[in-house]
Amino acid sequence: LARRLTRLGHPVSMANSKESASLARWRGNRRSNVDRCTEVHLLWLAWIESMALAFHDQKGQTRVSANKLGQTPIARTPFNRNRSKTLSYDLYIWDPTRHAPLPTTEREAYDTRERLCELKDSWNSTLTEFGNALVLRFEENPLVSAGELEAFWGVDPRKAIAARQFAAFCLPLPTEDCTQQIAYAVETAAGLGLVVFDDNFGSCFLPDGKILPEDMQAIWESDLVELKADIADPTRKKTDGRNIWQRIAGELFDAIGRGNKKI
Repeated sequence: LARRLTRLGHPVSMANSKESASLARWRGNRRSNVDRCTEVHLLWLAWIESMALAFHDQKGQTRVSANKLGQTPIARTPFNRNRSKTLSYDLYIWDPTRHAPLPTTEREAYDTRERLCELKDSWNSTLTEFGNALVLRFEENPLVSAGELEAFWGVDPRKAIAARQFAAFCLPLPTEDCTQQIAYAVETAAGLGLVVFDDNFGSCFLPDGKILPEDMQAIWESDLVELKADIADPTRKKTDGRNIWQRIAGELFDAIGRGNKKI
């Protein structure tokens, strides 16, 4: 480096050259140490997550792994089941008797939703009945009927279904916790033989009660238990669906994240 700079008209002493070489070695050693620390850091995080997930599985609850790129764009994680943290929450409903067949896998459910969202469709009496039933469910619940219909459902289901153009009807739910609305929609749809696709969790509710993928069954049942407990005691402290090990892991990730921001 000293010879090259000298040829370019920048004389450099050998002392400076030696200092540069020492500095380069110091930087190289420091970079190696940083790389090793990063590797240990990542291994530690992986161990914490694996322990949390293993404990979760041992408790009899099936964990939901993140979907792989190219299979479905919906990402799910057992550490975040709070529906109030989403920007929007859409349910897609369609009539499998008109648009067969019923999906049998998560991939088929997503592909069917994609196809029916772009497929023009005419008036459907079953979907009309579905919209009327959603309004009745709202009116029959004194805890929510004091408010506005559009505030509870996001839209007036009757008007939205009457104005729909495509085979898959999109019901845009409000972004606050909407487990009650989903439960109403799923139960009502099952009674009419309709399919419900949860676009945020990537789960598909079939008319016979099955859920795709199958590992979402335990998650949904747990959500229903939480919902019933909230209805019985609205003042109770709500949980976020995590066990103690998952909360510890989550707090550790948050602490590490805050530490990284200060560096």
